[in-house]
Amino acid sequence: MPTIRFLSNSIIVFASLFFIIKILVLKDEDKSFAFDKVNPSKKKSYKKDFLLPSLCYSSIYNIPLYLYMPFINDAYYYKEENNKKSSSFDNKNYRNLFYNNAEDQYEIKVIGNLIKNDPHGVKMVQYNVKNNKNNVTILSIKGTSNKKDIFLDAHLYFPSVLLNLLSAFSTLDQQKELNTFKLIEYALSIPYRIFCQFLIIDDYLSKLIEAYQKNKKYFHKNVVVVGHSLGGGLAKIFGRLIKKQAISLSGPGVNAFHSLWEYEGDSDNFELTAIDLIPDLDLVPRVDISGGVIYRLICMENPFKCHIKEQSLCEALIMCRHPNYYEYCKKIARLSDLKIQELYKTTEFNKIKS
Repeated sequence: MPTIRFLSNSIIVFASLFFIIKILVLKDEDKSFAFDKVNPSKKKSYKKDFLLPSLCYSSIYNIPLYLYMPFINDAYYYKEENNKKSSSFDNKNYRNLFYNNAEDQYEIKVIGNLIKNDPHGVKMVQYNVKNNKNNVTILSIKGTSNKKDIFLDAHLYFPSVLLNLLSAFSTLDQQKELNTFKLIEYALSIPYRIFCQFLIIDDYLSKLIEAYQKNKKYFHKNVVVVGHSLGGGLAKIFGRLIKKQAISLSGPGVNAFHSLWEYEGDSDNFELTAIDLIPDLDLVPRVDISGGVIYRLICMENPFKCHIKEQSLCEALIMCRHPNYYEYCKKIARLSDLKIQELYKTTEFNKIKS
């Protein structure tokens, strides 16, 4: 039994690392989409006829949880050139594809990237959002998209890999095992403590914190930090450091890093500040324990496509029966009609029979 557990953990861990490295050596994920070609419907979301997943009914500051995902996406599209800002939200049709088709009316203001003079490094884009009930500042984090991220990813995953492998040989009872793992976790972080000032992840977090402290007087009282993949992992750690809610899409687990930074308050209550959106078959979030509240995204593709943020947003729109799911999935996520129909049929069993 321990041998089978060891083999299964080993396969998951090393397959995940291979997958992550393959993603990171690809070209930048930024793409050019024809946002002006979308044609949003003015239909309202009628959800009373469906028993939808909890993702669709969950919200933070009166914004549905899955509708934070367009802000996660936009950090990849957002650019500043010659003192001009460019955002996917600049296009009214694209913006209205997600919002302003129901009772709540949204006002979205793109403030810009708060980290200056670092065009190829970490990015944190600020959005101020108003709806009928709340004013919210959303901080969307995007890690770099070059080979430098491989080292950051190694920093994130190496302790997690060892903890997963060591768990295969553990025969202790639950309490002793937990205490033992905390000791191992602390031991694994010793090299980080010694070389902390030279680590990429510490450099990223230092820039995020500096930008936050410098600009927080311009934030609304309600702040949510979001990110995808490595940006999602950073969002969870950064959210804990500033004691704000974090939403991670396809982000790595950061459970092995609890002892690396000093957190204000009770650092064990990670689930109070972190939310993980995890697509089926996406290997990146599965190397380490999430530590936060997990919401499943149905994904019928291979692990590489399940990690793509446009694919994930399409799946969320379909799962929640958003009236403009087809427009987005077809023209932005570029899914075929057949694939869209398959995704829709996958959740048809949720329909309430009268």
